[in-house]
Amino acid sequence: MEFANGTSRIQCAVPNTPVAGLRRERRRMRMKKISDLARSTRLAIVAAGVALFLSHCASVNAGLLFIGANSDEAEHFAFVVTSDYSAGTVLNFTDSSYGSSGVGESTRFRWTEHLGEATPGPLTLTLTTGLSVGQVVIYDDTDNRFERPNGTVFGTVSGAEMNFSNNGENLFAYQGTVTNLGGSSNYRGDSSGVTSFHGAFLWKDQAGWQTSGAGVSDNSYLPVGTQQEFALNTTLDNVRYTGSRTFSNVADMIAAIKTASNWGGSDSVVSGTSDFGGDFTAVPEPSAMLLVGSIIGAGLLRRRRA
Repeated sequence: MEFANGTSRIQCAVPNTPVAGLRRERRRMRMKKISDLARSTRLAIVAAGVALFLSHCASVNAGLLFIGANSDEAEHFAFVVTSDYSAGTVLNFTDSSYGSSGVGESTRFRWTEHLGEATPGPLTLTLTTGLSVGQVVIYDDTDNRFERPNGTVFGTVSGAEMNFSNNGENLFAYQGTVTNLGGSSNYRGDSSGVTSFHGAFLWKDQAGWQTSGAGVSDNSYLPVGTQQEFALNTTLDNVRYTGSRTFSNVADMIAAIKTASNWGGSDSVVSGTSDFGGDFTAVPEPSAMLLVGSIIGAGLLRRRRA
């Protein structure tokens, strides 16, 4: 080693031995591993955030919304799906009222209506093909079938048709089973076998769902956990959504359908199946697309640097 004096510093030249080079290489490899781990951790955090966000969107938008129904003959009704449904899905529909103030009756269906008739409900639709967000399905009461807006028969139907009340009515879509608990109470339809309520619709001259008092045949409490619901305050027997069908995201579509001023109808003129209109258009959430893009971009950047 060579030392130089006469200044305020002493310089020491370290020989470039094989051992020193090996140590430097090991340090470099350790730093690279730390850097790679940090980058992977950041990507994992972003990916988890995207998954959480998309899961939240799917949860908020899950289900279906009814977009029209006739209390007068023919008692057609229609709905739009707010999330994707796969082929083989089984959906049940009933106009039996739900909930009452009696002991244990708050989560029961009124069995003396549609569900407990001589030919018992529910009315059941089995999807033979999947449905995508915004697609509309119409129940044709005249021909007892479900169909798409162009009139094409959709899925398979079983169970009993419904008989809507002219004083207001409720309509539910659910998966699972309702069973008769027995006894003399009208509200003896046990809903514990219902796995999920996909949609609920009330059209009646009152502000919102029933929240207290004894149940009646043309009014209902709202089942807890219902994915999509709308209570339309109206005196009309036959109602349908008449607003826009093109939206920038699913949330705006849902909000529009749940806006009373976007609805019309009549007390004397029923809507034909074609009057319920065509499919809705709702593009994916922009924020979700940005998050997905950030993951793709981060992954490409990592490959480029590697």
